[in-house]
Amino acid sequence: MFSAKLFLAPFGGTHRSILFGGRPAPEYFRFNFEVVQTLAEADFAIIPNAVRKVSPEFMEHVRRTVAYAKTLDKKTIVFISGDLGYRIHMDGVLVFKVSEYAHGKRKNEIMSPPFVEDFWAGAQFEPRRKSARPSIGFCGYAGFPSLATRVKYLLRNSAFDAAALASPHWGAHKRGIYFRRKAVGLLRRDPRIDARFTIRGAFFLNAAPTPQSRDSARREFLDNLRSADFSLAPKGDGNYSIRFFEALSMGRIPILIDTDMVLPLEKVIDYSKFIVRVPHTEMHALPDRIATLYGSLSDEEFMNMQKAARDTFVQYLRQDAFYNTAFSILRDRGPEAL
Repeated sequence: MFSAKLFLAPFGGTHRSILFGGRPAPEYFRFNFEVVQTLAEADFAIIPNAVRKVSPEFMEHVRRTVAYAKTLDKKTIVFISGDLGYRIHMDGVLVFKVSEYAHGKRKNEIMSPPFVEDFWAGAQFEPRRKSARPSIGFCGYAGFPSLATRVKYLLRNSAFDAAALASPHWGAHKRGIYFRRKAVGLLRRDPRIDARFTIRGAFFLNAAPTPQSRDSARREFLDNLRSADFSLAPKGDGNYSIRFFEALSMGRIPILIDTDMVLPLEKVIDYSKFIVRVPHTEMHALPDRIATLYGSLSDEEFMNMQKAARDTFVQYLRQDAFYNTAFSILRDRGPEAL
């Protein structure tokens, strides 16, 4: 049985895939929804464009699609992609997006995971055993390539600090590099933690201009992810962390620095069983949280936690599994259940 029947109404006649950023679907993906030829036989009208900016022409296409769908008592679904999706809100449609703040999320908005490779596809998952102390991996952008970049960073964060005096939630809007640098500093200084950090001065696609250097940087990232017990996962420029989902795919335990985030399927998934979630206002307690948790786990419990992370990714957060689940829940129970 299909999870849902979808009628596609792409803007401009063609569309970049909502699911893989324009890339072909991996062979191991298993979609369980059906694309139908008429809206009358569908559960939803889908505008499948991965939208980063909303143009007047796109909004007119949405308006026409919604109007037609309403004549058949159907809902319309739109997909907002990119880091700055939290700035885009639309009425009269159901909106899937990857980036949002809990204080700004609307009832018609549904959080979705970004595309992440399944690192164990076709292979047997291998959890790590406990060591004498917890190892935490991080490989990524947390440095400054120039003085100008550092000054810009300081000025931007000062503005958010000032805004937070009036409305505390603005503290969560600081750039991701702030939370990365603070967490890295706290963990490096604690002798109870085996900090395995590789700090880069730029996002790896910018720092590695050739295909060979990008491949090398990617291998370094995956080796770091695979070889540690935990993976530090603060946000990037958007209010979400791709590294968080990559850690789950690898079967490692992500340490999520929670900047007022909303995770996909939070009403379905009990994330507390396999992640460490630390509010950004409590980062001072991060080393204690990790050391206490690690010390409380038996070897079997630690491996089971990794297995739960991996299983949840495959069953709910890999993009095929997510949309199979989300469309089914939307059809049967509505957006409130998501």
